[in-house]
Amino acid sequence: MDVNCKPIKNQVDLSLKLAKHVFSIEAVGDSNLVLSPLSINAILSLIAAGSDSPTRDQLLAFLNSDSTDDLNTFYSQIVGNILADSSLTGGPCLSVANGLWIGRTLPLKPSFKHVVDNVYKGATESVDFQNKCFTLLLLLLMGLASNSNSNLQRHMTTLRSMFCTPPVSEKTRYIITV
Repeated sequence: MDVNCKPIKNQVDLSLKLAKHVFSIEAVGDSNLVLSPLSINAILSLIAAGSDSPTRDQLLAFLNSDSTDDLNTFYSQIVGNILADSSLTGGPCLSVANGLWIGRTLPLKPSFKHVVDNVYKGATESVDFQNKCFTLLLLLLMGLASNSNSNLQRHMTTLRSMFCTPPVSEKTRYIITV
C-alpha cells in the first residue's frame, strides 16, 4: 500500500483533525485519553456505505472521499495489511470485532450486509432490542469470539452494562461496533 496515496493522506488528515478537536475539549490536566481515529473513520465509512443521500454525501465530504466504493476499498486494504497474522515472523497478530446488530423491525439490504461481512469483516445479526437482553449479550460475545482473539472477560462488564441497562432501550434501532 502506497503511503503517499490519497486515501491514506485523507485518513491522516482526518485523524489529526479529530485528535486536535477531541484533545482540545476532553484532555484536561492529568487525564488520560485514548482515541482511535481509524475506528472512527471505519464506523463513519460503514455508515456512509449504508446511507442514502444526503447523509451519504455529507459523510463522504467529511471523510474527503469521492465514493463509498473508495472508502470500502481503502478499509479492505487496511484490513488486509494491518490484520495480517505476522506472529510467525515475530510480528503482531491483531484482530477486530466489527459488527452490526440491527433491530428485527428494520430491513437489512443484502448489499449492505455483504459490505459489513466481506469488506469490514464484521458480523451482522438481527436482534430483538426490546425483549432479549441476555440473548443479545450472548450474540455479541459469540460475535466477539468469532471475530477477535481478544480476551472476552474484559469485554463482559462493559457489554453487560451496555445491553442490560440503558443506553440500549426499546428505542434502540441498531448498534455498530468497530
